[in-house]
Amino acid sequence: MKPALLPAALLSAALALGSCGPRTEPDLPARVMGAAIGTYDQRLERREKLPDRRRMVVWDKDPAELGVRSARVLYDSEQRTQTWQVRLEEPRNTLEAYLGSAPRRLGEREGLTVYRAEQGMLRGAVVTVGNGQMDLYSQTYLFRYETGLASWVQAQP
Repeated sequence: MKPALLPAALLSAALALGSCGPRTEPDLPARVMGAAIGTYDQRLERREKLPDRRRMVVWDKDPAELGVRSARVLYDSEQRTQTWQVRLEEPRNTLEAYLGSAPRRLGEREGLTVYRAEQGMLRGAVVTVGNGQMDLYSQTYLFRYETGLASWVQAQP
């Protein structure tokens, strides 16, 4: 091997070996977001079209290792990455674990406790908790499909 090619060969070998290390699994907030935007759709049990441009996907078994009995995502078919609602049935993790940080408690609404994610990947998402389920809403989804909750949240400082 020519001396000029040796550094390039060593660099290539080092890069190849560096990429062989253990892969880290996405954290729980990343898995929740992945479910919302369609990353895990190949594992779903059902897909339905709703009359108002929304679609629904359902996992009857624990999707994407979310630590739930089942999950459902409602989304706008034209803006899924921005307009979604994720329902987690019988979550086995804390709200903080799903959001990645402690949320801000906004109050009570119709027997559910309402929170807002203040940091991280799900920042701005509104969450209702109660009755054995957790619903996470993107703000765009709230303004388009859950106007009662959106206006209640908007009034919060």
